[in-house]
Amino acid sequence: MGMLTLALQNSGTGENAVYEGRLYKFNGTGWDEMVEDGEIASGSLFPELVAVGNKTINTTTCTGAVMGNFQLTALKNIKTTINANGSIVANKTGYYIWSVSIRQFMLQSAYSPFLLPGMLNYAFRDGTTAVRAWQTTVFTGSVYLEQGDTSEPFQWHLGGTCVAADRIGEQQVVWQYIGE
Repeated sequence: MGMLTLALQNSGTGENAVYEGRLYKFNGTGWDEMVEDGEIASGSLFPELVAVGNKTINTTTCTGAVMGNFQLTALKNIKTTINANGSIVANKTGYYIWSVSIRQFMLQSAYSPFLLPGMLNYAFRDGTTAVRAWQTTVFTGSVYLEQGDTSEPFQWHLGGTCVAADRIGEQQVVWQYIGE
């Protein structure tokens, strides 16, 4: 597996320096800058859209559930195969960027929801503690896949038990390939 990161602050010196606001990939021993002086670094590619999946139904109840797989109903295989749970089968080796969107109808501050424990946590901020509201949450990340690998599926976790008035709405997963 590989890693992509956006530097949040300047760090290091000389060849080991990273600079705030720049995108880097880890090559196994050090960080390589993906964009140099406003130009795509050699060996890097412009993002290439490879797959998109959507669930457009707003009425899915989740009574009694604490988690669930994404249930994408409209799958667009552009360069690779996307599954109903949002995972893809890599059509070539390299870094992939994913963007996930989920819309939920919940009370403000209800539960302790997350997509990945300890990493992609969020909170319900819309509505009030007495009146539910729709909230859309978006996450973006990256993963390194070998050709033929299947990525992890996407799941939502409430951090509590869904009640009858709660809803899981639209879901979307967008995958882009950005190079080796």
